[in-house]
Amino acid sequence: MALLLKYIDDIQQLFDKNGDPRTRNWPMMSSPFPTLVICLSYVYFVKVAGPRFMENRKPFQLKNVLIAYNLFQVIFSTWLFYEVTYNSIQK
Repeated sequence: MALLLKYIDDIQQLFDKNGDPRTRNWPMMSSPFPTLVICLSYVYFVKVAGPRFMENRKPFQLKNVLIAYNLFQVIFSTWLFYEVTYNSIQK
């Protein structure tokens, strides 16, 4: 256990020494562990908790939600393309 804690401390010191000091106080940037916890939680939910939760249920009907989401993505992408091209021409 002491060896594991020393290894974790060494990794933390490596990130502290080589990290960008401007991002030291940003959320989830002071250490790699919050991101690791989020990724492991996602994998747990997708591989274990999600299938267990949906085991005896019908699939959700998301057709209308996906249509609305895709429409939003198309509109936002069009607006973003317009802004980028318009601003690049202006400069």
